[in-house]
This record gives sequence, structure tokens and C-alpha cells, in this order.
Amino acid sequence: MPTPDVQSEALLRALIVEDDPDTVKLLQRWLGAAVTTAATSLAEGLAHLQESAFDVMLLDLGLPDSRGPATVARCRAAAPALPILIVTGEDDETIVRDAMRAGAEDHLIKGRFGAELLRRAVRYAIERSRHQAALTESEKRYRSLFENSVVGIIQSLPSGRLITANTAFARMYGYDSPESLLAEVSDARNQLHAHPGDRDVALRILSEKGVMEPKEFEVVRRDGTRFHVLASARTVKDSGGLGRGKGQRS
Repeated sequence: MPTPDVQSEALLRALIVEDDPDTVKLLQRWLGAAVTTAATSLAEGLAHLQESAFDVMLLDLGLPDSRGPATVARCRAAAPALPILIVTGEDDETIVRDAMRAGAEDHLIKGRFGAELLRRAVRYAIERSRHQAALTESEKRYRSLFENSVVGIIQSLPSGRLITANTAFARMYGYDSPESLLAEVSDARNQLHAHPGDRDVALRILSEKGVMEPKEFEVVRRDGTRFHVLASARTVKDSGGLGRGKGQRS
């Protein structure tokens, strides 16, 4: 099935869930060459979602059988990947905000937009949805690689608290699962390193260079036995600038 060009309405398939026929006609006219399907109730809209594929949904929050944010939530549950654009006469900021949190990409208030703004909002809603889908897929691929890697991988804070660990890392250190490792290890410096100063050395390298090339350390298993690992690491900063280490060990 062809993917619609977000710069053109020619291939766009839009589901309009709106009980006012005049509003439906206006939206259809403003959407130009888009193929539109109209539903006058949430139940009818949900039925269309089961029967056909759409590129965007234009959704009113005041339908005969559903009102407010719950309307968006039910549509999102029925079509998790479908971009939802709220088109409503509801001017209550709290209700609109809650509806956005329920899964809508954007909203337009009736009487405050025209054809150009509608088309732009539809285009942006589709673009945002595509971006989110790509991001979700990328995260799934990373999670799969992380969980199934034969190399031990962790994320930790400079304080020594572990944030994440994969199965290979947990088993390397004698733990049954990543969950048990994270639950029992609160200070990687003193619990995992045979020589706690080694972690200080690693942190200093990361602070100066942002990356640590493979370096050998002696570490401690859960049962107290010692073994050697070849560890590499790099600094990762979150949106607030907080640094954390991401390391690999083999």
C-alpha cells in the first residue's frame, strides 16, 4: 500500500470522527484531494478502524457516545500507531491537555483555523508519528542487542549506582538475573572491583576523555571469587547534562 506524501493530500486517507455534518463537509473540503471517511460517533469510528487503514484521524472530543480525553484513549488503544489530530470546540485547556497526554499528536480549536492550518497540522501530526515510530523501532533494536549480547553491558552513575545491566553482565558476576544484580549492588566501586581504586582511574579517564579504551581490571563475583575482565566505557549525558557511564566487559 503506498505511503502518503506528507507534502500532498493526494494519497492521504483520513478518518473524520465528528457528529456535526457541516464541520465534516468543511474538513473534507479543506483536505482537498484526500480520501476521507466520516463517522458520527466513536463506536462508528472504531468500527472503521477495524475495517480500513488510515493515515490520520481527525477526532472531536464531544461525540454522542464519548467525551473528553477518554475518547482519545480508546482510539489510541484501537490504533496505537495512527496519528490523532483533535478538532474540537472544547476550549478548556485542562481537558485538551489531558487529551493530548492520552495520545493525540496535536489539536485545533474549531473556528480558529482554516484550510492551510489544518493541512499543516495534519502533515506535522503524520511526521511526528513517523518519527516516534522510527524512534520506538530503534529503541527495540537497541534493547534486543543489549539484552542478547554475549558481552556484559551496564550503565552506571559516577556514584557507583547501577542503572541498567544485561544478562551477560549479571551472569559474568555470578548473579541469576540483571534484576538481582541491580537489587544487590548499590556501590559498584566497592562491590564489583577487587581494587576499588580501579574505578577511580576509570572515572578519571572518562572525565578527561569521555571514553576509555579497553583496559584490564580484576573484579569480584557475587560469591567473592575474583577474575579479570577487559573493560571499555564511554560517558553518556542526559538532557540535563548529568553524566553516566556506559561500559562493556568481556
